[in-house]
Amino acid sequence: MRIVCMGDSITEGYGLGEDQSVTYPSQLQHILNNGTEVLNYGVCSSCVIDTEYMGQPMGLPYIRQKKYHEALDAMGDIYI
Repeated sequence: MRIVCMGDSITEGYGLGEDQSVTYPSQLQHILNNGTEVLNYGVCSSCVIDTEYMGQPMGLPYIRQKKYHEALDAMGDIYI
C-alpha cells in the first residue's frame, strides 16, 4: 500500500532542521511499517486557495507546484 501525504509546511516538516524523521509522514511510516510506503510531497508556504489577481496567482497555490503533480503521479492508494 502507498500513502501519499500532500500539503504545506506541516507536511514538509519546515522548522525541523535536518531531522526529517519527526515529520508526520515519517512518523506515519514508522507506525505503519508493515509494507506500507508513505511518501511526503509537502511544499512549505503553499496554500489551498488558487485565486488570481490581475492575472497573477495569489500566494503559492499547492496545485501549481511541481510536487503536486509528482504526488498525483505517485499513484497512491490513499492520499492525505
